[in-house]
Amino acid sequence: MKIGIVTCEAHPNLSESDQFLLKDLTQYNVKAKPMVWSSEADWTEFDALLIRSVWDYHKRYYEFVSWLHHIKQAGIPTQNSIELMMKNSDKTYLKSLEQSGISIVPTEILSTNTTEEIGKKMDRYGWNKAVLKPTISATAYHTHLISSTSDLDNLIMRYDLNYLLQPYMPEIEKGEHSLVFLNGEFSHAVLKKPKPNDFRVQSDFGGSYQLVEVDPEIVKQAKKVVSLQPELPLYARVDGLVLNDQFLLMEIELIEPELFLLNLQLKDLFIHETLKVF
Repeated sequence: MKIGIVTCEAHPNLSESDQFLLKDLTQYNVKAKPMVWSSEADWTEFDALLIRSVWDYHKRYYEFVSWLHHIKQAGIPTQNSIELMMKNSDKTYLKSLEQSGISIVPTEILSTNTTEEIGKKMDRYGWNKAVLKPTISATAYHTHLISSTSDLDNLIMRYDLNYLLQPYMPEIEKGEHSLVFLNGEFSHAVLKKPKPNDFRVQSDFGGSYQLVEVDPEIVKQAKKVVSLQPELPLYARVDGLVLNDQFLLMEIELIEPELFLLNLQLKDLFIHETLKVF
């Protein structure tokens, strides 16, 4: 079997955290090759594609969607599936999950991306601080922390993006939990913390992370998020805040999440679970 491990132009040889796949898969007679999704290539040379560090998809969204359609028409299996990735690519899915009984960070979908609507919603809900982010985004792309006293007229918003508005949750300063599931089963969790005086937990902005144990009840709540997906994903990362023993969902990542495979045991588990579906 030959698998293409799909990445982006910034990491043509795979991200540092994924490079073990090339060596480890060969031990199971699987040929693995890194492939940049936006490159000119004959994708039919692969029996299947493992989607990993396509970390620029949100900046080239319509091009990425076109590529997914091309792969689907070629009949090449992908993990996660194209259907799951498409559904997961727009964060308005949060409202659907809320309607299915999932507790989420309060979220408003803006009908327009005007500052007037932002001010009205913050006033309506009494949000002194709020986080504004595109519905299609990753790594805090075009994400803003605003307050009731912010000069919203000078806020830079892309006219071609839709946005979510959420109250600023000060609990983020203590950390955001990321729970990783493989083939629907809980694998491990990390706690991601922002640097002082910031709200972004990503390492790109100085955030840090560490493996942590989580209460079984929190795992149960996060697993329900995974179970509500239209099909079982090979990998899923469920991100949220833990408040008074309740998990508040911030997002579920099914396209290109960092899985924090920080030791040999976790890497072996990911290989094992991947081989189950290919």
